[in-house]
Amino acid sequence: MDPVRNPFTPGAGQPPTALVGRVSEVAAARTTMARLESHRQARGAVFLGVQGVGKAVLLNEVRRQATTRGWIIAKVEASSGYPFRSAIAQGFNASLRSATGRHQPATLSRSLAVFKAFSLASSPDGSLALGIDVEASRGIADTGNLEIDLTELLGELGSTAASLNIGVALIVDELHALGDNEIASLCGALHDTAQHGLPVTMFGAGLPNLGSALSNAKSYAEHLFDIKTIEPFTDEVAAEMLTAATTTERVGWTGDAIRIVLNAARGYPYFLQVYGKHVWDFALASPITGSDARAGVAAGEAYLARSFFGSRWNRTTPAQQQYLTVLANLETNENRASTSLIAESLNRSLGTLSSTRDQLLRKSLIYAPDRGTVAFTTPGMSTFVRAKQKTVTGE
Repeated sequence: MDPVRNPFTPGAGQPPTALVGRVSEVAAARTTMARLESHRQARGAVFLGVQGVGKAVLLNEVRRQATTRGWIIAKVEASSGYPFRSAIAQGFNASLRSATGRHQPATLSRSLAVFKAFSLASSPDGSLALGIDVEASRGIADTGNLEIDLTELLGELGSTAASLNIGVALIVDELHALGDNEIASLCGALHDTAQHGLPVTMFGAGLPNLGSALSNAKSYAEHLFDIKTIEPFTDEVAAEMLTAATTTERVGWTGDAIRIVLNAARGYPYFLQVYGKHVWDFALASPITGSDARAGVAAGEAYLARSFFGSRWNRTTPAQQQYLTVLANLETNENRASTSLIAESLNRSLGTLSSTRDQLLRKSLIYAPDRGTVAFTTPGMSTFVRAKQKTVTGE
């Protein structure tokens, strides 16, 4: 069928043609925003899950909802290689510049001055404050201490937002990439604004062990956010995603075709988009048939092996690949393996493997579900790694 009309969008965080299966999460986010706009208390949300389960898409929909309501927003993708303070400043810059076109300059002048001071503490050359044509405030949000400065910045932005009957939202993806001090600073700043009744919140996402990291950083973190694990779709919802996408193009599916794609994707939204895209490309007419689906799934698997799993594998060293191979072979039905068993299999001590483990954690290829265990962050990675091993050994 016409590739121009292909309704599937297999990209990181790209909005699907039809957003299904996350209605309750989006509705809860809207309720949070409405309560804060009404000067009532409300908790933000943190979404936990492995890669490919649709957390980024969900965050982007929350951002869209907040943007529609005129909120001041910073969309941030956390990274261990980029200062969190700089990412926050970069995120707020565009939203504040946009706000100056909607509101009286005098209403925003103090917030802009405090924001500029916050940004200059990160980047003295002013590159993070481009377009903010005010003098930086002095003595506010400029100490260089992230928790103090972020508290003062969010407090000032929150006061301005309250006067405009809107809110302030930090929308942070990859939260697990932050250091302990950065997570603690973020929680501390949000706790302070909540105590002052300001309309400031956060919607974040990260790997499944993020909940423990939040609690370890600040004991009250669980009271700041609704922490929810995002699960793969049920077959019913996954089928709805497929059919809703193609219905917009007046294309249907046979039951056999849907079952083939569902079995391959296992409920993961990203995989549904990948397989859907390739199935569409193989189909000649409506309805999409089983033979179309089998050809598309085979092409999708080749694409995933090359561009999804393969790109991750190619970022690793031989020592890291050895570690991942052992993990793939030791993985239990709980999708995890003991670090002590990995060390035993490699005839190494836990101490000598700690550097390799830490490097893989920083690359977000594995995470620690519990103390003494590790797991792949990406569903299907273990199958890919075992296939690589068979290719190398000639099995």
